[in-house]
Amino acid sequence: MSHSEQQTGGPGHAWARGWMSDSSQLLVSQVLTVIATSFAAIMIARTLDPDDWGVFSAFLGLSMALTLVADFGIGTWLLRELSRLHADAEGPRSAPEIGRLASSGVVVNVAIALPLIVAGVVWTTVARPGVAMSFALIALLGYGMLTAGANALEACLRARREVRLVLAASLVEKSVLIVVLVTVVLLDLGLGAIGLAYVVAGL
Repeated sequence: MSHSEQQTGGPGHAWARGWMSDSSQLLVSQVLTVIATSFAAIMIARTLDPDDWGVFSAFLGLSMALTLVADFGIGTWLLRELSRLHADAEGPRSAPEIGRLASSGVVVNVAIALPLIVAGVVWTTVARPGVAMSFALIALLGYGMLTAGANALEACLRARREVRLVLAASLVEKSVLIVVLVTVVLLDLGLGAIGLAYVVAGL
């Protein structure tokens, strides 16, 4: 064992510290996400009447499910493959393959989500819940598609052990969502603007 390993407690301890650091940051991200989404749900529920809130919350849940369906295990696969490429330490030679895998992951996630968005458009056309409600519902599905695409980018950051950037991105997204939602509620801009708030945050 080298002198540096003795000082740091050995490679096993270094692995444990890295795991605990990454896991704690991801846990903070999840907790803040739950707090932010709960706050957003309370604000929206106080703004909408019961019928509109019922439909809106159903589509919000659908957009979250869309994120899981569109990911289709791609995020986990990307994390494994990108981690392997970074571990190979081939430098510039690995960069094209890393870029190809990352962009392909985003494209596949978006492609899987698109038919569900089309189905949402068809439903609003048939059910005709109103222009504002239709826009809000499609916007929520679009938010789910953006989130699914971002999962591929998150895998790239996690493969490089840049979990702090994942946490920062999550904080920025939820902060933007809360700020825009507060603005929409205070100005009483309506249901369509609420849906737009989610798209802005997702972008």
